[in-house]
Amino acid sequence: QIYSPPPSDAALGGNSGPGGSNSPSVTHVVLPIRVGTVRYSVEDSTGEYFFNVFFTGGINIWVLLFTVLFGSGLISDDRNMNMLPLYYSKAIPRWGYLAGKVTGLMMGLISITVLLPIIFFLLVMAIGGFSGRFLVDHLWIPAALTLYGALVSTVLASVVIAASAMARNKYMVGAGVLTLFIIFMGIGAIIAALTDNTLYMLISPSFALNAISNGLFRLEMDNTLPISYAIMELAAI
Repeated sequence: QIYSPPPSDAALGGNSGPGGSNSPSVTHVVLPIRVGTVRYSVEDSTGEYFFNVFFTGGINIWVLLFTVLFGSGLISDDRNMNMLPLYYSKAIPRWGYLAGKVTGLMMGLISITVLLPIIFFLLVMAIGGFSGRFLVDHLWIPAALTLYGALVSTVLASVVIAASAMARNKYMVGAGVLTLFIIFMGIGAIIAALTDNTLYMLISPSFALNAISNGLFRLEMDNTLPISYAIMELAAI
Protein backbone atom coordinates (compact mmCIF):
# COMPACT_ATOMS: atom_id res chain seq x y z
CA GLN A 1 0.00 0.00 0.00
CA ILE A 2 1.37 3.40 -0.97
CA TYR A 3 0.24 6.40 1.01
CA SER A 4 1.29 9.98 1.69
CA PRO A 5 1.33 11.58 5.13
CA PRO A 6 -0.87 14.62 5.88
CA PRO A 7 0.60 17.78 4.33
CA SER A 8 2.41 20.20 6.56
CA ASP A 9 1.45 23.84 7.01
CA ALA A 10 4.06 24.82 4.46
CA ALA A 11 2.61 22.42 1.92
CA LEU A 12 -0.79 24.05 2.43
CA GLY A 13 0.55 27.43 1.47
CA GLY A 14 2.65 28.55 4.42
CA ASN A 15 6.30 29.47 4.23
CA SER A 16 8.81 26.90 5.35
CA GLY A 17 11.75 29.28 5.31
CA PRO A 18 13.16 32.55 4.01
CA GLY A 19 12.53 31.45 0.43
CA GLY A 20 8.92 30.52 1.09
CA SER A 21 9.30 27.12 -0.64
CA ASN A 22 6.79 24.44 0.09
CA SER A 23 7.71 21.23 1.93
CA PRO A 24 8.42 18.31 -0.42
CA SER A 25 5.86 15.51 -0.63
CA VAL A 26 7.09 12.25 0.87
CA THR A 27 5.73 8.84 -0.12
CA HIS A 28 6.17 5.76 2.06
CA VAL A 29 5.77 2.16 1.00
CA VAL A 30 4.75 -0.46 3.57
CA LEU A 31 3.36 -3.99 3.46
CA PRO A 32 0.23 -4.09 5.63
CA ILE A 33 -0.94 -7.60 6.54
CA ARG A 34 -4.00 -8.48 8.58
CA VAL A 35 -3.78 -11.28 11.16
CA GLY A 36 -7.17 -11.87 12.75
CA THR A 37 -8.32 -8.44 13.90
CA VAL A 38 -4.82 -7.00 14.26
CA ARG A 39 -3.16 -5.14 11.39
CA TYR A 40 0.62 -5.23 11.18
CA SER A 41 3.30 -3.69 9.04
CA VAL A 42 6.13 -6.16 8.46
CA GLU A 43 8.65 -3.36 8.88
CA ASP A 44 7.42 -2.83 12.45
CA SER A 45 7.56 -5.57 15.08
CA THR A 46 8.70 -8.04 12.44
CA GLY A 47 9.32 -10.92 14.82
CA GLU A 48 5.98 -10.40 16.53
CA TYR A 49 4.19 -10.46 13.18
CA PHE A 50 5.61 -13.82 12.09
CA PHE A 51 5.04 -15.28 15.55
CA ASN A 52 1.37 -14.26 15.49
CA VAL A 53 0.89 -15.71 12.02
CA PHE A 54 1.79 -19.25 13.12
CA PHE A 55 2.04 -19.48 16.90
CA THR A 56 -0.45 -17.05 18.44
CA GLY A 57 -0.67 -17.65 22.17
CA GLY A 58 2.42 -19.87 22.20
CA ILE A 59 0.88 -22.80 20.32
CA ASN A 60 -1.24 -22.71 17.21
CA ILE A 61 -4.61 -24.41 17.64
CA TRP A 62 -4.33 -26.01 14.20
CA VAL A 63 -0.99 -27.59 15.10
CA LEU A 64 -2.55 -28.97 18.28
CA LEU A 65 -5.56 -30.34 16.38
CA PHE A 66 -3.26 -31.92 13.79
CA THR A 67 -1.33 -33.64 16.56
CA VAL A 68 -4.48 -34.92 18.26
CA LEU A 69 -6.03 -36.09 15.00
CA PHE A 70 -3.02 -38.02 13.70
CA GLY A 71 -1.28 -38.93 16.95
CA SER A 72 -3.95 -40.05 19.40
CA GLY A 73 -4.40 -43.50 17.89
CA LEU A 74 -0.78 -44.26 16.97
CA ILE A 75 -0.28 -46.69 19.85
CA SER A 76 -3.71 -46.87 21.48
CA ASP A 77 -5.24 -48.40 18.33
CA ASP A 78 -2.56 -51.10 18.25
CA ARG A 79 -3.14 -51.85 21.93
CA ASN A 80 -6.91 -51.93 21.46
CA MET A 81 -6.62 -54.43 18.60
CA ASN A 82 -3.89 -56.47 20.37
CA MET A 83 -1.45 -55.84 17.53
CA LEU A 84 1.64 -55.30 19.69
CA PRO A 85 2.37 -59.04 20.23
CA LEU A 86 2.17 -59.51 16.46
CA TYR A 87 4.67 -56.73 15.83
CA TYR A 88 7.08 -58.01 18.45
CA SER A 89 6.81 -61.57 17.10
CA LYS A 90 8.33 -60.29 13.86
CA ALA A 91 11.54 -59.35 15.66
CA ILE A 92 10.65 -55.64 15.73
CA PRO A 93 12.27 -54.18 18.85
CA ARG A 94 10.22 -51.91 21.04
CA TRP A 95 12.50 -48.97 20.39
CA GLY A 96 12.11 -49.55 16.65
CA TYR A 97 8.33 -49.63 16.93
CA LEU A 98 8.31 -46.45 18.99
CA ALA A 99 10.84 -44.71 16.73
CA GLY A 100 8.65 -45.39 13.72
CA LYS A 101 5.60 -43.87 15.38
CA VAL A 102 7.49 -40.81 16.61
CA THR A 103 9.26 -40.24 13.29
CA GLY A 104 6.04 -40.31 11.30
CA LEU A 105 4.31 -37.85 13.63
CA MET A 106 7.35 -35.55 13.86
CA MET A 107 7.73 -35.35 10.08
CA GLY A 108 4.15 -34.11 9.77
CA LEU A 109 4.57 -31.62 12.60
CA ILE A 110 7.89 -30.26 11.33
CA SER A 111 6.38 -29.66 7.91
CA ILE A 112 3.76 -27.30 9.34
CA THR A 113 5.73 -25.76 12.22
CA VAL A 114 9.09 -25.24 10.50
CA LEU A 115 8.97 -25.65 6.72
CA LEU A 116 5.72 -23.72 6.17
CA PRO A 117 6.78 -20.69 8.30
CA ILE A 118 10.20 -20.52 6.60
CA ILE A 119 8.62 -20.63 3.13
CA PHE A 120 6.14 -17.92 4.16
CA PHE A 121 8.95 -15.74 5.53
CA LEU A 122 10.91 -15.97 2.27
CA LEU A 123 7.78 -15.22 0.21
CA VAL A 124 7.05 -12.11 2.29
CA MET A 125 10.64 -10.93 1.81
CA ALA A 126 10.43 -11.51 -1.96
CA ILE A 127 6.94 -10.19 -2.66
CA GLY A 128 7.28 -7.26 -0.30
CA GLY A 129 10.39 -6.02 -2.09
CA PHE A 130 12.48 -5.84 1.05
CA SER A 131 16.15 -5.10 0.61
CA GLY A 132 18.91 -7.63 1.09
CA ARG A 133 20.08 -5.62 4.08
CA PHE A 134 16.67 -5.95 5.73
CA LEU A 135 16.75 -9.70 5.12
CA VAL A 136 20.24 -10.04 6.60
CA ASP A 137 19.26 -7.98 9.65
CA HIS A 138 16.26 -10.26 10.25
CA LEU A 139 17.82 -13.68 9.67
CA TRP A 140 17.22 -14.31 13.36
CA ILE A 141 13.51 -14.69 12.53
CA PRO A 142 13.81 -17.89 10.44
CA ALA A 143 16.21 -19.19 13.10
CA ALA A 144 13.61 -18.45 15.79
CA LEU A 145 10.88 -20.05 13.66
CA THR A 146 13.00 -23.18 13.24
CA LEU A 147 13.91 -23.53 16.91
CA TYR A 148 10.43 -22.81 18.19
CA GLY A 149 8.76 -25.03 15.59
CA ALA A 150 11.05 -27.91 16.50
CA LEU A 151 10.35 -27.33 20.20
CA VAL A 152 6.58 -27.26 19.71
CA SER A 153 6.72 -30.41 17.57
CA THR A 154 8.83 -32.26 20.13
CA VAL A 155 6.62 -31.31 23.08
CA LEU A 156 3.37 -32.15 21.30
CA ALA A 157 4.70 -35.43 19.92
CA SER A 158 6.03 -36.45 23.34
CA VAL A 159 2.74 -35.74 25.10
CA VAL A 160 0.45 -37.40 22.57
CA ILE A 161 2.68 -40.47 22.13
CA ALA A 162 2.91 -40.95 25.89
CA ALA A 163 -0.85 -40.55 26.30
CA SER A 164 -1.51 -42.92 23.40
CA ALA A 165 0.73 -45.53 25.02
CA MET A 166 -1.20 -45.37 28.29
CA ALA A 167 -4.75 -45.60 26.94
CA ARG A 168 -6.66 -47.91 24.63
CA ASN A 169 -9.20 -45.33 23.47
CA LYS A 170 -7.86 -42.70 21.08
CA TYR A 171 -10.76 -40.39 21.82
CA MET A 172 -9.80 -40.32 25.48
CA VAL A 173 -6.23 -39.57 24.43
CA GLY A 174 -7.36 -36.65 22.28
CA ALA A 175 -9.61 -35.27 25.00
CA GLY A 176 -6.82 -35.51 27.56
CA VAL A 177 -4.28 -33.70 25.36
CA LEU A 178 -6.72 -30.91 24.51
CA THR A 179 -7.58 -30.55 28.19
CA LEU A 180 -3.92 -30.24 29.14
CA PHE A 181 -3.12 -27.57 26.58
CA ILE A 182 -6.37 -25.58 26.43
CA ILE A 183 -8.59 -26.06 29.48
CA PHE A 184 -5.73 -26.21 31.97
CA MET A 185 -4.28 -23.13 30.30
CA GLY A 186 -7.46 -21.22 31.05
CA ILE A 187 -7.58 -22.51 34.63
CA GLY A 188 -3.93 -21.58 35.20
CA ALA A 189 -4.45 -18.08 33.81
CA ILE A 190 -7.43 -17.47 36.11
CA ILE A 191 -5.65 -18.73 39.23
CA ALA A 192 -2.48 -16.78 38.38
CA ALA A 193 -4.52 -13.59 37.91
CA LEU A 194 -6.40 -14.05 41.19
CA THR A 195 -3.30 -14.87 43.23
CA ASP A 196 -0.84 -12.67 41.32
CA ASN A 197 1.50 -15.67 41.15
CA THR A 198 2.66 -16.80 37.71
CA LEU A 199 3.90 -20.15 39.06
CA TYR A 200 0.33 -21.44 38.78
CA MET A 201 0.89 -21.29 35.02
CA LEU A 202 2.92 -24.49 35.38
CA ILE A 203 -0.41 -26.30 35.25
CA SER A 204 -0.23 -26.25 31.45
CA PRO A 205 2.80 -26.57 29.12
CA SER A 206 1.19 -23.93 26.89
CA PHE A 207 2.50 -21.26 29.27
CA ALA A 208 5.99 -22.74 29.16
CA LEU A 209 5.97 -22.62 25.36
CA ASN A 210 4.68 -19.07 25.51
CA ALA A 211 7.54 -18.02 27.79
CA ILE A 212 10.10 -19.54 25.41
CA SER A 213 8.50 -17.75 22.46
CA ASN A 214 8.79 -14.41 24.23
CA GLY A 215 12.55 -14.77 24.28
CA LEU A 216 12.99 -16.21 20.80
CA PHE A 217 10.80 -13.65 19.02
CA ARG A 218 11.78 -10.68 21.22
CA LEU A 219 8.25 -10.11 22.41
CA GLU A 220 7.40 -7.86 25.32
CA MET A 221 4.68 -9.56 27.32
CA ASP A 222 3.89 -9.19 31.01
CA ASN A 223 2.74 -11.80 33.50
CA THR A 224 4.53 -14.71 31.84
CA LEU A 225 6.03 -17.79 33.42
CA PRO A 226 9.71 -17.33 34.42
CA ILE A 227 11.93 -18.73 31.67
CA SER A 228 13.84 -21.01 34.07
CA TYR A 229 10.63 -22.73 35.19
CA ALA A 230 9.46 -23.00 31.59
CA ILE A 231 12.66 -24.78 30.57
CA MET A 232 12.42 -27.20 33.51
CA GLU A 233 8.79 -28.04 32.74
CA LEU A 234 9.46 -28.70 29.06
CA ALA A 235 12.55 -30.76 29.91
CA ALA A 236 10.45 -32.85 32.29
CA ILE A 237 7.88 -33.45 29.56
